[in-house]
Amino acid sequence: MDTSSPQPSNASDMHAPLTSASPSDQTSIIAILTGFALGLILLSTGVRLHARRYSGVFRPDDCAFYFAVFFALTQTGFVFYLVSEGLGKTVDSLRADELESVERVSTIQSDGTLYAYMTD
Repeated sequence: MDTSSPQPSNASDMHAPLTSASPSDQTSIIAILTGFALGLILLSTGVRLHARRYSGVFRPDDCAFYFAVFFALTQTGFVFYLVSEGLGKTVDSLRADELESVERVSTIQSDGTLYAYMTD
């Protein structure tokens, strides 16, 4: 019996990855880690809701937990928004519209540190 994994018949059957990490583009790593953190947040929320369903008692620590979950979901959404705007790329690899967006929401200090903030 052949236990080897099936191989594509030719190179045209293989698709390139949606994104890949390179020295000038780290968006895939940021998106993967943010997605993993989002999964942990949702998993812990589900476990907590399941545990509270059987105890029936709502305690003050529940308020703190749900506040932290709200903050984490907001932060996750903000990170995904910034990735779509060019977070994780070098300035040289940004498209013109991404560069304009980055200039609108960030400040580059004299030492090269990039600070992001939201403006209207």
